[in-house]
Amino acid sequence: MYNFRRGAVIFIMTLYAVMVCMGSTHANNLIIKSSPDVTVVFVKPASMPRYGESEAKSDMSYDLTLTSRSDSISFTASIFTMSPAVIDSILIAYGDSCVLFPVEKIFIEPDGSKWQNRLRFYIPKDVFNDLLYCESPPVFRWGTHCIVASFKHKSSKWLSVRSTLRLASEVIERNRVYERPGKTVLDDIEQGAGELFNDVLGL
Repeated sequence: MYNFRRGAVIFIMTLYAVMVCMGSTHANNLIIKSSPDVTVVFVKPASMPRYGESEAKSDMSYDLTLTSRSDSISFTASIFTMSPAVIDSILIAYGDSCVLFPVEKIFIEPDGSKWQNRLRFYIPKDVFNDLLYCESPPVFRWGTHCIVASFKHKSSKWLSVRSTLRLASEVIERNRVYERPGKTVLDDIEQGAGELFNDVLGL
């Protein structure tokens, strides 16, 4: 019995240490800047492997930015191709859903023997929340009339990435800045409270 209890205690302590370590690892992937007016969470650059047929010559480098004053998430990526690519949209396939977003070109410039296509698009909050609970890694397909490059995380890596994104989202939600009611709204609330108080007292 003693050995069983001792083993159980060691197991629980080990599990707790692993969970703390994992949480610390995910936090290390974030840069958080806070002020009384806004909180900004920057998800450090990561890479996503090429997937299927793709004109990309290397994995995609990407990062995300979340702020407490916006309901959309900025997704910035670098895609390397042999020649300058025409990319004005991105299709994200996850679960049984597909969503299409316009893409902003930041710049295109040579990088050694390849071309770097620096791109940005914005993910609405509802879609981002869906991705946070997606069991399988989503597929990112960049292009215009045809697909230029596709990328997808391995399943094991996606679990870690998803945990980091969930932590970033939680930080933003806990620091969400809501607009302060205007003076007219505050006056109406005060007047309503006064009328209720008088009704209670029978005045």
